[in-house]
Amino acid sequence: MSRAERSDARQNRERIIDAARLLFLEHGTAVEMRQLAERAGVGIGTVYRNFPAKSDLVSAVAADIVAETSAALDAVLALEDPVEVVARYVEVLAETFARTAPLAMDLMAAPAFETIRSQVLSWFAEPRLQRAIERGIARGVFRRDLDPEAARLFVAGAADPLLVLSVGPGPLPPRLQRGLVDLVLRALLAPGVELPAALAPKGT
Repeated sequence: MSRAERSDARQNRERIIDAARLLFLEHGTAVEMRQLAERAGVGIGTVYRNFPAKSDLVSAVAADIVAETSAALDAVLALEDPVEVVARYVEVLAETFARTAPLAMDLMAAPAFETIRSQVLSWFAEPRLQRAIERGIARGVFRRDLDPEAARLFVAGAADPLLVLSVGPGPLPPRLQRGLVDLVLRALLAPGVELPAALAPKGT
């Protein structure tokens, strides 16, 4: 296969995954492969060459979502401000779980679920989050009586997928997302430290 052919094949695969992700989130995984082909702008044969079974495509979409979320968390956990790290961490995970709610059962049934599960669990055990909390304690913005490990578990628990999914599919309403971040930060902030204006709830 020539370089151009390989590039076309890669682009076709990406288009199929992007189309499947949109359709799955809109209608669930019961959509027909022909619908996927039409949305992706490729032939039905191209879909089956890349993904012989629907479960293969579900796994690919799941891997795409996991990779995207991991990249977003990497960017958040690289931030210097510990308050912003905690806030954005909760936001990223809550948004991911809310948006993928329609796929939850199918993702758990996917052949690649164990790999997916391992990656998702690693988000909750993220040592960089604990280091950010320790940094906040040392700087006096977080309470000095906090146990960093317990605080990490508390912050991670705020974005628990079962909690987020209980609200319903789709993005969390802004009021709930801001309120969730507000509650987490107020539990961690040291006495006298104000919630940053950019992170404070702004009403409904």
